Amino acid sequence: MRRNNSSSNKLAAAEQGLPKKKMPKPQPWLVLLSQRRVALAGALVAFAVLYAFSRQDEAKDNEEIPCDVLTNPRWAPRLPSLVELSLRNCGLTELPAAIGQCASLKKLDLGGNDLTDLPMTLAKCTRLEILFVLGSRRMQSVPKVLARMTSLTRLGLKSNGLTKLHGDALPPHLIHAIFTDNQITTIDEEAWRKFSSIRKLMLANNKLTSFTGGTNPSKNLASLELVRLANNDLQSLPDEVLRAPRLAWVALAGNPRLVGFGQLASALETTMARIDFSDAVALGKGASGSVRSASFKGTPCAVKELLETSSDGAARDELAVHERVAGETPSTLIKTLAIIREPPAVVMERLTKNARDLARPPTIIEVTRDRYEDGERFSSAFSITLLKGLAEALRYLHSKRVAHGDVYGHNTLVLDSTGAAKLGDFGASFYYGELAPSAQRLIERVEVRAFGVLCAEVATRIVGAAATRDRLLAVADDCLQGDAAARPSFERLVAALGNVN
Repeated sequence: MRRNNSSSNKLAAAEQGLPKKKMPKPQPWLVLLSQRRVALAGALVAFAVLYAFSRQDEAKDNEEIPCDVLTNPRWAPRLPSLVELSLRNCGLTELPAAIGQCASLKKLDLGGNDLTDLPMTLAKCTRLEILFVLGSRRMQSVPKVLARMTSLTRLGLKSNGLTKLHGDALPPHLIHAIFTDNQITTIDEEAWRKFSSIRKLMLANNKLTSFTGGTNPSKNLASLELVRLANNDLQSLPDEVLRAPRLAWVALAGNPRLVGFGQLASALETTMARIDFSDAVALGKGASGSVRSASFKGTPCAVKELLETSSDGAARDELAVHERVAGETPSTLIKTLAIIREPPAVVMERLTKNARDLARPPTIIEVTRDRYEDGERFSSAFSITLLKGLAEALRYLHSKRVAHGDVYGHNTLVLDSTGAAKLGDFGASFYYGELAPSAQRLIERVEVRAFGVLCAEVATRIVGAAATRDRLLAVADDCLQGDAAARPSFERLVAALGNVN
């Protein structure tokens, strides 16, 4: 049925015959307002779109990286922009070749996998600085691709199955190298040459019978500041190693054919059953054990429960050190109250709650330098009290032929009100009285350098006493001499610091 449009047609015809009504001309301010409203609406729409995209990007950045990141097509476009990548405990038996697409990668963690080697495509990661491979017990050799990694300065090959260190596989510019807990028996000459740039070298818990520095130790160990050789089977340690010009921290415990315990007679032994842990709280944890509060014979104490072996040393050596130094110790050493053989533990005085660590430990970035709070400054009185106290503690230890092995600000407890110091944590300590006389003198001078580093760190933070700062820096310079034999003994240091005020 057709619709009748006659009425509408007539109306249209009538309207056409009428004079047209003149429309008013819009005012300029109305036109401008309308334009601004349109522009504002457009801007709001654009902002909303950009905000939505930014939230999507933020969500992507916060998205957890999956174990199959290198083989998952969805992640392929993002591989070149990854800066850090952790594939810990991903069940990998080989690293996918696609790792070579991670051109921006600076840090890679492959710990907890069952790897035997690394692919040559890893060399395409030309910005990689830090690499960790931990727990790959079937990895018997250093992956050869690492020799091509010129940007790699921090390498951790801990708890793997390495049996030898071949220089043709090591990166050329290592600064911090961790080979702890392997089966390493030998280090070849090319490896020694590659060590020339290393500042921190961790070789504890291996099967080394010698550590010589190669045919040219003065050059091969020129940068070495810290070496951990605990729990090997060293038969000797050449004086040339101890003369390395920057060496300051050495750990030798757990090498029974090199360092021993000497003759000990102690009435310090007790049992764990005599310790009251009813109100115990955790006080701290380190490489060699954990500490908690307790009570012994009605006196508040701290109990350090020791690991049998660690990257620093061995429980039996630490117990022997406590036995040797106990007694009329200076007030700047944490006092030993008792030792426990089984399970191994040390009972020590408990410090007041207002005692704090002078500094925080180094990370793999700082390598061997403690971290202080930003802007931290010390008074001259605080600094003098602190450094004199530490020097006296170390003089006492070395009079007993004991090396602390870890003289650092983070192992120094201090009272902010006075600067009174307490040196603790004997996890890396060892008795060196059975070494040759020349080696004994050098062991002390190595530790003097560690004190010099700490002295300089404190002195440079002194405010309002330029003369005191300069005198302490002069003491530090004496300790930091490249010629180890020319450094002062701790006896001389105590005397020198006695003249600083």
